[in-house]
Amino acid sequence: MSVFISYHRPDEGRAVLINLYLTRNGVQTYLDVLDPALQSSEAVTQKILSALGKCTHLLGLISNTTANSWWVPFEIGVATDSERRISSYDIAGVSLPDYLRIWPVLRNEDDLAKYVKRYKQDRLILESAYKSVEARSTPVQSPADFHRLLKSDLGQR
Repeated sequence: MSVFISYHRPDEGRAVLINLYLTRNGVQTYLDVLDPALQSSEAVTQKILSALGKCTHLLGLISNTTANSWWVPFEIGVATDSERRISSYDIAGVSLPDYLRIWPVLRNEDDLAKYVKRYKQDRLILESAYKSVEARSTPVQSPADFHRLLKSDLGQR
């Protein structure tokens, strides 16, 4: 159970810091630091699809440069289609597109701490569901539940 960190190349420094914060706080992550310009589109696409297939969460870092990225919207679209737990981290105070406000939006380190707490609670629920035969017959927390609870933690509707 890990978090796929989606970002545009100019925001790599912030992505690395957020990745470090998450991993230091017990969150498993996937952070791709390879330059897509040095690989074929097909190779990049396959790598993204493979990594997203192994992740349960996606955290999209959003800044003024994100609008110039083809990959961040692609990754969010793939995560949406595969019912991942999606959140955005507005790292620059930008005006977010409406579709990103469907999911929780983090804006600072305090919000990131709430994300870590909710992730860990979510992980416990999912892990107990896989370990127990009885739990498999009961509902597991869905991505929609994760989104609703985290938005509540963040004071969002």
